[in-house]
Amino acid sequence: IAIALMHASGDNFRLVFWIAVVPAVAAALVLLFGVKERVTPARRTGWRMQVADLKLFPAAFWWAVGIAGLLSLARFTPAFLVMKGHAIGIDAAFLPAILTVMHLSYAMTSYPFGVLADRVPRRRQLIFGAGVLVASDIVLATAESALAISLGAAAWGLQLAITQGLLAAAVADSAPARLRGTAFGILDVTNSLSVFAASSAAGLFWTFASPDWTFGFSATVGALAIVTLLSHRSTFGRS
Repeated sequence: IAIALMHASGDNFRLVFWIAVVPAVAAALVLLFGVKERVTPARRTGWRMQVADLKLFPAAFWWAVGIAGLLSLARFTPAFLVMKGHAIGIDAAFLPAILTVMHLSYAMTSYPFGVLADRVPRRRQLIFGAGVLVASDIVLATAESALAISLGAAAWGLQLAITQGLLAAAVADSAPARLRGTAFGILDVTNSLSVFAASSAAGLFWTFASPDWTFGFSATVGALAIVTLLSHRSTFGRS
């Protein structure tokens, strides 16, 4: 839809973003008025995390969070994929297609790799996912055509499909049942801080060096994740 609107409006970014507000508001209205949630009594009051709670998380949980944070450090915002497309001269109206390819790849491969994660060691699948991330960075760093950008974007979506659900399952399996909400809070904070740091670094490399350095940074961190996984045989709740 964004591609069609960009083409029809003469690359009017502002119009496209205003139209994008409509489904966002619709989603908020559905949550406000269409979703009913059963209220259950809180098991304890207060929002502060207790040190005693942190001690209840096993090593497998912290290992999963650490690997998730390391992989997130290699995943800057997908906006840099769009910027790469713009840098090699792809028309602005078709730049959203890069994200479309990425998300289509993510959507089509998430379920198969979710099934695979129930059958093979998680560590092995994470190593493969990190390898795909490194390959994606190499393709994007050297891309000079729309086809190469599309292949890199598809690989970027593929590595997300390989790793994201697996890490979430590892956190759920390794965290104490009554602290799973807290566990996912810790995971999300870790990932958010890592992506923020990665995007900041990527922006600095893009501005003061070149796009090659941006993707090279991601590939380097991805390679570090592979080395870490190969050198430590810790499991993620279930090997």
